[in-house]
Amino acid sequence: PDDIDFIEAHGTSTIQGDATEMEVLKSIYNGKRKKGVSSAKALVGHLLGGAGNAGLIKAVKAMQSKTLPPNGQFEKLSPKMNLEGSPLYIITEPQEWTVEPGRKRRAAVSSYGFGGINYHIVIEEFDKEYKPLTRTIFDNPDYDFNDDRIVVTGIGTIMPGVKSCEEFWDAAQSGKVLIGKKGNARFHNETYAGE
Repeated sequence: PDDIDFIEAHGTSTIQGDATEMEVLKSIYNGKRKKGVSSAKALVGHLLGGAGNAGLIKAVKAMQSKTLPPNGQFEKLSPKMNLEGSPLYIITEPQEWTVEPGRKRRAAVSSYGFGGINYHIVIEEFDKEYKPLTRTIFDNPDYDFNDDRIVVTGIGTIMPGVKSCEEFWDAAQSGKVLIGKKGNARFHNETYAGE
């Protein structure tokens, strides 16, 4: 974790979501090296299924230009976040991305998608000394990994108006609308976006 200089956060600008993300990042990236944090969503909004790609592209472009990109429109840190004593800081202005001689630039990118499709990856600057790793998975081009794929999404999901997957499927096939008014117990706008 201390090899990272830049973190492209998911950063949806929700008070609870961003505070939770920063707490997790602080617990993992807690070494001595300073780590700038930014999010593409502050510049372009949430791109839904493309949000992770936007963050990955931003991190790659940051490496290419050797520039730590600022967090667009950042004014102040939420009172729910505390970076004191942490190596994390919010990048407020573009800055040259310098590294010690012999060390590569490395960035971490987070993306948390709808339905639980989440990733956190680390990317490293390419150099002329790069040697490809031997491929040990999916080394057989005739093998279809979808034959063995297990996908788990929506764990703990509460489906309105139904008590089982079968009832949900019956309702979905019939076109019956299951969405009702969101109560404060499920969705509270002040928690989601308020100060």
